[in-house]
Formats: sequence, C-alpha cells, structure tokens
Amino acid sequence: KNTHMQQDKVKWFQYFSYAAGLITMSPILQFFLPQQGLALSHIQLQEPAAILFAQHWGMMAFCMGLLLIWAAQQPIQRKPVLVLVALEKLALVALIAVNWQTDGLQGMHLAGIFDAICVAVLAVFLLKNR
Repeated sequence: KNTHMQQDKVKWFQYFSYAAGLITMSPILQFFLPQQGLALSHIQLQEPAAILFAQHWGMMAFCMGLLLIWAAQQPIQRKPVLVLVALEKLALVALIAVNWQTDGLQGMHLAGIFDAICVAVLAVFLLKNR
C-alpha cells in the first residue's frame, strides 16, 4: 500500500511537472518575436536594452520549463533542479509582488500567481521528499 501511494505521488508530480513546464516554456515567443510576445501580457517596450532583457527572459523561462519536464523523469537529479527552478520562480513572484501596483506591470500578475502556485507545490514536494 505504501509503495502504491508513493507511486501515485510520483505520477501526480510528473503530471504537474509536465503541465507547469509547458506553461513555463511559453515565453519563448518573446525570444523570437519580443514585441508580439510582450503584447500578450499587455506590455510594450521601446528601449533596446529592455527588449534584449525581455528576449533573454523568454529564453530563460523556456529553459526553466524544460528543466521542470526533465526533472519529472530524473529522480536522482530532481531535487537540485527543483530547488533552482523554485528559487528562480520565487524571485519573479517577489519582484511582481513588490511592484504589484506599478503602472504597466499588470500584465505580469498572472505570471506571478502561476509562479507562486508552482513555488508552493515545489516546496511541499521537496519538503515531503527530503
């Protein structure tokens, strides 16, 4: 019975990792088409440096999503990968929370909420599987 419950937890976590990973990968559009990708979040940037950072973030988010998907199948390397992904997501959540009322950043609210949920799930998984 214990083994079956453990297998169910791992299977549930794998499904979560696949779904969260795919969603996390979605900003890759910003890397290739920055203005169009940002427009989906109702954000417009004009400064070349800001656009470059947005493109970089799009690729970085894509890589974090890939890591989540990869970690679902890698039990030995899973914990350090999940800690790093959670840390990156927590940093974004903190930045969005601190700037919640800032004009022009309302398009980031959904990403902040999604990442906060991911951080909570990852934290619970990591704490229960020490």
